[in-house]
Amino acid sequence: AKQSATLQESASLLKQSVDIYNKVNEKLTAIGNVKQVMQDQIELVREAGKAIEYGKKIGAKSPEMLQNYIKQIDHVIQANRKNVELLKNVLTGGLKLSDSERLKSINDVSENTANNMATIHALNTHFENYTTLKRIFFNH
Repeated sequence: AKQSATLQESASLLKQSVDIYNKVNEKLTAIGNVKQVMQDQIELVREAGKAIEYGKKIGAKSPEMLQNYIKQIDHVIQANRKNVELLKNVLTGGLKLSDSERLKSINDVSENTANNMATIHALNTHFENYTTLKRIFFNH
């Protein structure tokens, strides 16, 4: 009977240890993800700035195309501000979330940021291709 009680206590202690480990692991994962998401946000803004500067450099002869390009980049940045707001709310407790919901939200922000970065790169490529073709075919 004493061994059974000892085993039950050990099993209970082990279960508590695993639960604590899982909670700590989730928090450490979240911290790592938050750092990466913040770095990705900074990189996104840098890339948007570079894309606009590059667009101005190569698109000076097509002002309406350049304006459209800048509007599209700005639209991506505006959409990304929602990510920043969500991240801020997740980190400051502005939303009542469990740890797993908080981690999922952080992962969603990360995924949205990656999609926004891909959109900026695609816009940059399309604009560059357009201006190159225009220059080739119309000597502009």
